[in-house]
Amino acid sequence: MRIKMNRILGLILLFTFLIGGVKAQDKVIDQIVAIVGGNIILKSDVEQMHMNQQAQGVTTEGDMKCEILEDFLINKLLVAEAEMDSLITVTASQINQQMDGQMQMYMQHFGTESAVETYFKKPIALIKSDMQTQIREQLLSQQMKSKIVENVT
Repeated sequence: MRIKMNRILGLILLFTFLIGGVKAQDKVIDQIVAIVGGNIILKSDVEQMHMNQQAQGVTTEGDMKCEILEDFLINKLLVAEAEMDSLITVTASQINQQMDGQMQMYMQHFGTESAVETYFKKPIALIKSDMQTQIREQLLSQQMKSKIVENVT
């Protein structure tokens, strides 16, 4: 009798955890808005870029998020091409130099490191870490654009 009760209790607990796990999966953490080659563009990427542009004081006449998505699509296409081209490379030094410039723009716009951290809701080290992939892709994209137009006369 006691063994049956333990089994029933165990099954009830297991069922409860399974149902609870299913309910937890209903929450959307992020969304894929586009896929270019093997590269995905997440909704959070568009939102983050929107915040970055606002932090830099960038304005637009149209829908800024739509323009950001269009830029992402073009850049991801260029990055996919650049990654296949063995002549296009990006160094850590290039990434760090670009990152330092961007951080200087943030500092000029907000005034202090603390204000930058408050705006992005994260410490400077994490802001820089998040920027590395974005800057790498931006540099690859720029190099690919240059390669495409170098023979155009």
